[in-house]
Amino acid sequence: MDIALLKTFIEVARHRHFGRAASALCVSQSAVSARVKLLESVLGVVLFERRRGDIRLTEPGQRLLQHAERIVRSWARARAELVGEQRHTLALGCIPDLWSLGVRERVAVLRRAQPWVELRLELLSAATLLQRLADGSLDLALLGEPVESRCCPSEPLARVELVLASSESDIGLERALGEGYILVDWGTRFLTMHAERLAVDLACRMRVDQGQAALDLLREIGGSAYLPRPWVESAAREGWLTAVAAAPSFSLHPHLAIRDGVIDRDPVETAVALLRKTGETPPAEALPEWPAGVRDASSGP
Repeated sequence: MDIALLKTFIEVARHRHFGRAASALCVSQSAVSARVKLLESVLGVVLFERRRGDIRLTEPGQRLLQHAERIVRSWARARAELVGEQRHTLALGCIPDLWSLGVRERVAVLRRAQPWVELRLELLSAATLLQRLADGSLDLALLGEPVESRCCPSEPLARVELVLASSESDIGLERALGEGYILVDWGTRFLTMHAERLAVDLACRMRVDQGQAALDLLREIGGSAYLPRPWVESAAREGWLTAVAAAPSFSLHPHLAIRDGVIDRDPVETAVALLRKTGETPPAEALPEWPAGVRDASSGP
């Protein structure tokens, strides 16, 4: 039995609402509905009476609830014991665009300073990272926007300025937003501000969900797009990209999401302290020394 199915069942029973259960689990409402249907199919019973504006447990659902809660608690205790044995582990996720905006350097510093830590790094979409935080697969995740969920609270990191850049020099705003414009989906906040401040018809324009893809396209076919200032300045030094002077700038608001209950582990605590400084120049000095007993155990006979 998939523990995620039971967790989803418990949250729906608790909230009596698929949308609120989805928010608590950091997944989409369609994912919650699919999990409930799958669980009902596996068990061969109907677990909820679905009425407009109200969801109630059926008799089989009520009988399952106590068993489900006991199974989930037992699983949580087993995970806690395993984490205690693997206290020198860190599972970190990051959306691809943030990797090259200071995260790469920070992880390199962390790795050099704490080589005894078993580090697992995943570059995935924001939706997948949230799911993996919720099911316990990740300890930390770096996202482009804040997370509103009790299962994985988030905190803001240093803002990243987004500027309009073009492969043409001395180009005006109207032309930059014309036929060669690539709209990058930097998140809901960016798209809202973009629509409010730039009156441009984007119906026939190119749209991508990653800034790195837009940067690659600008190099290959030319055009313009909103990109992080460090990227634009680097490309400008190479002589193939220029910031559009008349264009307004926007901000990307990176957030660090932390899985509930892991902050007291040393590798997580150290990683959080380091990642909070993402965007700054990484320190030259080393982080904490090897913990007692670990160096000898790791060095072999």
